[in-house]
Amino acid sequence: MHRRSVGPLLASGALCVVAGCSPPTPIDEFDDPSDSIVAIRATGCRPTSSTRSVGVVIGPDLVATVAHSVAGETSIEVWTADGRTESASIVAIDAGLDAAILHVPGLGLDPVVTGEYGGTGDQATFLAMPERAVEAEPVVIARAVTVETTDIYGDRDVSRPGFELSDATIDPGDSGGGVFLGSTLVAVVWAASRDDEGRAWATAASVYERLLEAVGSSAAGVTAVPCAR
Repeated sequence: MHRRSVGPLLASGALCVVAGCSPPTPIDEFDDPSDSIVAIRATGCRPTSSTRSVGVVIGPDLVATVAHSVAGETSIEVWTADGRTESASIVAIDAGLDAAILHVPGLGLDPVVTGEYGGTGDQATFLAMPERAVEAEPVVIARAVTVETTDIYGDRDVSRPGFELSDATIDPGDSGGGVFLGSTLVAVVWAASRDDEGRAWATAASVYERLLEAVGSSAAGVTAVPCAR
């Protein structure tokens, strides 16, 4: 899989980061999880364009992505690497942590393994899917951080646990892509810096694990949420 040229993902705004880390979790040897990466196209919030993002299959017919790419959208489609287009709906969303889980009936792709990471400076793999092909990019997990920012509406201050990435080639539409150590998903990218090329931020996979628990066995959609700013 090859990667395209560097580009900004989102404006990061004024971010305050607080270093921190947790005990390391053993990482499996690499077993390519690219079959569990999907592209997401959503419409409804912008009259003349769609919102592009990436998702990672995290449970049976369930896809983890960023909330800012799907909140308020009236139509959400998931594109798979094997050429399918499936309809999706939001079943869990956290506007503060910029995390969402989609239900995609009949998706049938294997979920990835999620885990924690407590080290610093290790090279990982970022998987994204700009169109119908999954692309891989090496990134460095510079450090574990808690990012002080705002929710996806800019209404309230929040703290997001995750990682600062360096040497990252992340393009528009890559938000929601997974950061993997071996075959284990450790984070989901939500922003890249416009001012510092190669710098990005990713939400810890544990955030999605907790959101997945909230979904439980229900496939009922969440109540309507506003479009992100």
